[in-house]
Amino acid sequence: MSEYKEILSDLKRKREKLAAQVAKLDTVISGLEEFASENATTAPIKTARTSYRGKTILDATSKCLELHNNEPMTSREIGEDLMAGGFKSKSKNFHRLLYNVLYKDDRFKSEGGKWSLKREHTYLADWGAKRKS
Repeated sequence: MSEYKEILSDLKRKREKLAAQVAKLDTVISGLEEFASENATTAPIKTARTSYRGKTILDATSKCLELHNNEPMTSREIGEDLMAGGFKSKSKNFHRLLYNVLYKDDRFKSEGGKWSLKREHTYLADWGAKRKS
């Protein structure tokens, strides 16, 4: 009889894990449905919401700017997008940390308090260089 109780409790644990996974999928699905129903040119980029997890701060920022068509963004806007996209940080002033990191890296430029990728570091520039070789 105790074997059945162990099996039952194991199955209940597995069901709880599956329910948590279903809840996450529902969140992703609703975000994609919202994105699909809006005008793609004015809608915020929802497809990137989990794309920054596991990336370095510089790689995640580069990807963020590319997903936003390299439109200049403030460090606060970039930081909010990174955190919403799964980037993990324990910093209380993440946008200030981000500003300092971007300031020291030559791939990024700041104009009027907004950051963008330098032309030679965009995906299309990299693609063109690879294609010429």
